[in-house]
Amino acid sequence: MIKKTLHPTTAVELKTENPESFEEAADSIISRNMENTRIYTEKALARKIRLEQKHMLDFDDTALPESAAHYILKSHIRLTVSSAGLTKFQSAVTTLAMMGWSPRDIADHFELPYHKIIRALRIAQRKIKHGTSPYHGLWEVYWSEVRRRGYRKPRGRIS
Repeated sequence: MIKKTLHPTTAVELKTENPESFEEAADSIISRNMENTRIYTEKALARKIRLEQKHMLDFDDTALPESAAHYILKSHIRLTVSSAGLTKFQSAVTTLAMMGWSPRDIADHFELPYHKIIRALRIAQRKIKHGTSPYHGLWEVYWSEVRRRGYRKPRGRIS
């Protein structure tokens, strides 16, 4: 006589090791454990799987991390370029550079001299620094206030 415990409250007795005994044990397990379990027909299960697949992301299971990272990178690049106030050419060159293209490859792509690409990247880098700074524009405000007509420097107190 062999006893096998599946759950603390469920014990199955196998009298002999013949197939009929195994079938009886399996039937008793199913009858005890399936009381609170919902059973699906094949049609209902196929429908449930189909509906769940509609709600899943469009990425492949194998390419999910790379595609998601690529999407996040592109959205950050788009946000950075749009907030910097770049020209169309500067934004195109900067986007390609941020995606990992070398300046030489960008120059070959646009069929332009290398030095023009480098110059556009430097100007774009400067604009991006100014655009992402929390103090962007404060120097101009200070300069305009100091240089406006009628401004007088405060004099120190004489004690």
